Amino acid sequence: PGDTVVYTIAVKNTVENSVSKDVVVQDDLPEGLELDSSSIKLNGEVINANVNGNNFTVTLPEVRGGTIHRVTFSAKVVATEEGVINNIAVVTDPEDPENPTTPEVPVEVVVPTGKLVAEKTSDKALVKPSEMVTYTITARNISGEGTLKDVVVQDALPEGTVLDPSSIQLNGQSVQAEVSGNSFSVT
Repeated sequence: PGDTVVYTIAVKNTVENSVSKDVVVQDDLPEGLELDSSSIKLNGEVINANVNGNNFTVTLPEVRGGTIHRVTFSAKVVATEEGVINNIAVVTDPEDPENPTTPEVPVEVVVPTGKLVAEKTSDKALVKPSEMVTYTITARNISGEGTLKDVVVQDALPEGTVLDPSSIQLNGQSVQAEVSGNSFSVT
């Protein structure tokens, strides 16, 4: 999600010494892709395509035998779930409108996942009876790409200690934790 995909639709007239006129290239981008209409080019040059939302049409006035014309454009991946997005273009020769060519390109969407690491520290290494000890649990996502959601931090204090539920904080702020005896969990 968030990546940009550059598509190229190559149109070739395979009949030597012929000319195809007004060949229509159309692409109606599927759900999960968002067209960047300013990126539509013909043979590397920006062109004014007929754009309607996520759909565009380019008419090639003339395609000579043996030549290749390339329509390129960019689309942002807006899909939020993993899966395959199949983009299908339609290239129509007005001389044979009943048999358009439909090139397709699948793009696999991979949602990055995070990698959780946690560390528990205390503010004191040695304590006296009835002395307060502050424990800090630090949880971090070290993947750099994915987002972790609904992370649960739980702790069971050791025998000989008593949990003070009012002292439980998340990022320095008091938080409502699930407390059971000397154990707690925070989501």
